[in-house]
Amino acid sequence: MGGPPIWRAEPVLTKTVRFHCTSTMSQITLTNENVAGGVCGLVATAATTSVHIAKAFRLRKIAVWFCATAAGTYTSACIDWASSTTLDVFSPNSSLELSTMSIAEMVCLKGTPPKNSLVSFWVEPQETTGYITISCPAGSLIDMTVDYVINDAAAAVSGPTLSGATLGTMYHKNHPNLVVNQLNTI
Repeated sequence: MGGPPIWRAEPVLTKTVRFHCTSTMSQITLTNENVAGGVCGLVATAATTSVHIAKAFRLRKIAVWFCATAAGTYTSACIDWASSTTLDVFSPNSSLELSTMSIAEMVCLKGTPPKNSLVSFWVEPQETTGYITISCPAGSLIDMTVDYVINDAAAAVSGPTLSGATLGTMYHKNHPNLVVNQLNTI
């Protein structure tokens, strides 16, 4: 009969957000801050400042939906999970790729972080270390699913700079290392 049931001081929430890629992404690296701001969200504390909603998160899965850019042309998408080889621990880089020639039907490249990799652990949102690299054609849809816990600390985790934000409003910020509006939440 084991012990008492698991009691969590912080409930773990799961959220999936879909992004629309408006132009070709070629080896675009997303950081922890990009994923946390885009998927978990931010709250504006003033017109140009924000705090992260998540105290910590982990990426559960990612799916890239796409079709060929022209009839009879191979088009590929790639997910490259961050390597921790610079730390000499965990697991090596892991990459997934899928190609299609169909312009009529979308295909889906799905992936989960490799077991015991840097990406499979809980991380803080303010880190700017490369987390995942994505390549996909314009028009792709990218679904990111994360588990996260709400930031309820006395000192909030500062988020990225916003522009023209309304105090107290929640935002899913476009990733700052992308071309403006290259990857938008739907």
